[in-house]
Formats: sequence, structure tokens, C-alpha cells
Amino acid sequence: MFIFPVGKQKKLRKLPWVTGLLIIANIFVFFLTWPGTEKNYEELYNINSKIDTQKKSILGSRSELEALEKQQQDLSDLRSETHSYRYYASYYSQQSQKLAQKIQEKQLHVANLEQDISKLEEAVEEIKPQIPFLQYGYLADKHEPWRLLTYQFLHSGYLHLIFNMFFLWFVGCNLEDKWGKWYFLGFYLVSGVIAALINELAIPSGGVPLVGASGAIAGVMGAFMVRYPTTKVKVFYLLVLGFYFRVGFADWPSWAFFIFWFLSQFASASLAVISPGDSVAYWAHVGGFMFGALAAWLVTLTGFEKKYIEPVIAREEKALLGVSSKVLDAKEKQEEGNHIQAEKMLRDVILTEPDSLDAYVVLLGLLKMFSSVMTDEMKRFEIKIIELSARKNDENTCISAYYNNRELLRPKYAVTLKTLMFLGRIIESRGDVNEAAEIFRKIINEYSNDPLSNKAFFSLGKILIAKGQNENAMEIFRRLLKQPEGYHYMGRVQEELKSKFGIEIGSL
Repeated sequence: MFIFPVGKQKKLRKLPWVTGLLIIANIFVFFLTWPGTEKNYEELYNINSKIDTQKKSILGSRSELEALEKQQQDLSDLRSETHSYRYYASYYSQQSQKLAQKIQEKQLHVANLEQDISKLEEAVEEIKPQIPFLQYGYLADKHEPWRLLTYQFLHSGYLHLIFNMFFLWFVGCNLEDKWGKWYFLGFYLVSGVIAALINELAIPSGGVPLVGASGAIAGVMGAFMVRYPTTKVKVFYLLVLGFYFRVGFADWPSWAFFIFWFLSQFASASLAVISPGDSVAYWAHVGGFMFGALAAWLVTLTGFEKKYIEPVIAREEKALLGVSSKVLDAKEKQEEGNHIQAEKMLRDVILTEPDSLDAYVVLLGLLKMFSSVMTDEMKRFEIKIIELSARKNDENTCISAYYNNRELLRPKYAVTLKTLMFLGRIIESRGDVNEAAEIFRKIINEYSNDPLSNKAFFSLGKILIAKGQNENAMEIFRRLLKQPEGYHYMGRVQEELKSKFGIEIGSL
């Protein structure tokens, strides 16, 4: 049965930067090294073919040489037996000289072949240091620990790279999402190290370099299975039983898919021990997967994830939302009970970063813990929060601050026209039309000469019509059309009047 994953249900909370960068790094290294590697291996293949040919030629020549030497020995024996016969002695002497010449020529030929082989072997030794696999692949007999990292970024062909990168993206994104970029990166690299060591213990390399990211990726797969055992994985399957076959897609829980994958790798690894020769490092897959599953289980069981990883993730998520690291440090001091230090840190942030919305929000919350009365400073902070949140389109923070301190409508706590318009719009959209009407009236009364106030005129007119205050609405529309650039609203006012009252704009 053949299965291959094509999708999963688990969604991401943030962009997996490390997984993406690892994939980019692997692709970059591949295209940097593979063309040269392919060329070097082609040269090695041609040279080794010549060496094999020369060695076969040497074997043939040595066989011929042995036959000639045997003939010479036989001739020598005959010559000694017939030394008293002058004719035979002369004949054997001539034959012996001819054989000696042939033997000398054959010996010279063998020596030349051996010299050629020696030169070809020297050429091989010159090429080997240029091959990236031998330079950076993992070779246990080299005793160079750095190779345990570099081998993870080398691949032996396009398919090797494509399948590895697919599986890295498939499982790496979610584990990075769960553990954060730094823990994930460390875990990924350590998985690759463990996978290489286990592979070497199971099947010593014998001078053949180990390359590829599959050991590290297998570790991530094992961890994914432990952390997301019930996540649905959509797989393509091909089932063949004799003359019966079936093709289709199915949803498997991740534990079932990864156990199936692990068992297939373990079976292949066991066969590799019995019958060596397969170039795939199955034991690296098995070792990496077992390490990843065990590590994820221990991280959860010991509480390490909850105590150390989750706070880092929370901090990263807040940083992604734009929360200053200084504000986060102050919040930690507050949570530790050091309120004075937290307040000092937040005030320092406000001095250096006067537009830090988070600093104002946290500081105001801290001050409210120790004061049941809103001081002037706290009211100013509330207004500042409204201004900054409106500027950043943070509707929830803006409305919350507004309802906490409605005194912003007083001149003493005036906010900008844009902020008032933002407030009026979102409060109206949330159904509090009375509050929205008050804000629009403030805009009309205080900013009537600003073209931006025309939006407030029109919005207030619509609210008054909805409340049945038709005369007041008509008056607002009349004032709107007399405003600077109010003519831009003529069509919209006409549409509103016609739909509500069936009258033309001229009736105003």
C-alpha cells in the first residue's frame, strides 16, 4: 500500500519564518553544490571505469605472462634434457630468446598499465576534495563534529530535495507555531545530529558520506505526531492486492499516518542490515523519528513546554502585534508584584516613545489598581489612548477607552476631528445611535468649517430620520448643502429624501 499526505486540518497562527528560511537555505545550498557535485561524480565515474578497464587488462596480461613463463620453464627443461644434441640445443636456445623477449614486452606492458592506474588513482584523490558531499557530508571516521550540522543541508538530487522540503513544510510549520522559532530551530538541528549518530551505529558508513535533511525532518514528524495526534491528515492512497487495486483519498488521524510511515521505514532499515547496498539512510529516519517523538513527549510530561516555551510564544505573539519589548518587561514586573518599578518603566517608555499605545494602556490599568477616582492625569491618558487607537484603527481599545471617560466631549479634553469621526462611525455601526449622534453634534458645533465635518452632518441627518425627528433632519441636511464642499453630498441627500419621504431636494 502506498500513501502520501496532501493536506492537513491544522491551521497556523503566524507565519513560519524558520521553516521557510530552512527550506530556502536547503534549496540555495543544493543549487550551489549540486552542479559541481554532479560534474565531479561524472568525472569520478569515467576515471573509475578506466581504472576497472586497466585492471582487467592487467589481469589478462598477467595471465598471458604466466603462460609465457611456463612455456619458458618447459623449454628450459627440454633443453637440459637434450643438451647433448647440438641441433636441438640450438633450436631451444632460439625459442628461449624469443620467449624471453615476449616476457620482457609483457612485463613492460603490465608496468605501464600499473603506472596508468596509479596516475588515474591520483586524479581520483585530486577530485575527491572538490566534492561537497565529501567536504561537508557526515563521515564518522573524519572526527569532525561540525559535519553533523552541515550534512543536513546537502541533497543528492532533485527528488531528494523536493520530497524533503515538502515534508519539512508539511510538519515544520505547525511545530514552529507550537514551540516558537528558536526552540523549533534547536530541536530541528539536534534531531538531525541524533539521526546521523543512530544511522552510523546501525550501519557504519564505510567512507560513504551521509547527506540530507530527512533525519532532522523525521524528528519533526515524530514530534508532530505526539503534539497533534488527532489532527486529520488527508492522504492519497494506492492499494494493490493481486489483481485488485484501489486509488483514492482519505482522512487519517496524524498518529495513524506517521505510525504507518515509521513502520515502513523500520522495515526498510531492517532489510538494509540484512542486505546492505541501499543508498537511503533508513536508520537516520527511524532514529530521528524516535528521538522527536520521545523529546516531544518529555517536553509535555515534564511541564517544560508550559513553563518555558509557552511564555516565549506569548511574548513573540505580542511582539508581532507591535507590543514593545520594554512594555512587556514592565508587564512582567507588574505580574511579579513590583508595581513601582513597572510604573517607572512605563513612564520611561512614554517619554521615549510618546505614541506607544500599549504603554499608555498598561500604565492606566496599573494606576486604576490604586485609585478609585479618575485623576486629571488618568483622564489625559484615556484621551491619549483614544487618539492613538483611532490612529491605529484599533476599534475595541478606542471604544473601551471612550466609554470609560466620556468627558472627552468637554473642551478641556478635546480630541482631534479625525478621532471624533472614527468614534462616531464605529459607535454608530455598533448600534449606539444616541451616543453617535452626540459625537456628530460635537463635530458640527466645533468643526463646522472643516470639510471633514460634512460626513458628520450627513450621518447625523440619517440618525435623526431613523429616530423620527424629520424636521431636525431636514435642518441638518440644509446646513450640509450650504457647507464648503457640501455639494458633494447632494446626490446622497437626494437619495435619502426620496427613499424616506418621496420628495425632491428642491423641497429643502
